Amino acid sequence: MKIFKEYKELLAELTKREIKARYKQSVLGYAWVILNPFFQMLVMAFVFSKILRITNLGVPYALFLYVGLLPWNLFAASIGSAMNSLVGNGSLLTKIYFPREIFVVSTILAKIVDFLLASLVLIAFFTGVDVQPVEMESVFN
Repeated sequence: MKIFKEYKELLAELTKREIKARYKQSVLGYAWVILNPFFQMLVMAFVFSKILRITNLGVPYALFLYVGLLPWNLFAASIGSAMNSLVGNGSLLTKIYFPREIFVVSTILAKIVDFLLASLVLIAFFTGVDVQPVEMESVFN
């Protein structure tokens, strides 16, 4: 943790660079952060509720899926991007000394920002369907 305090400016700049570079060339830009898990949820909700006929869990199945899909996407994207961050920044690693884990942490922080933006849809779901987060706990027990 001491390392991150010493290099907090570098960590902040690398995180900003990661966020800006990812969506700079796309037409929808930051909307992909929200649309990607939302469309994943729609497809999965259709397949599992209509085709496979999963029974009612006490809450809307789309909401149930989205609650699980968000942390899974965070985990999967963080692992994949963290591995590629060292390879993608290999030229910097050989030229300057600084802790190598800064690249990994900056990539994960960028994915956490994406997670927080996608969570806005989850908040809208909770208000739109009038389900309290406490009620979701009973589904998992």
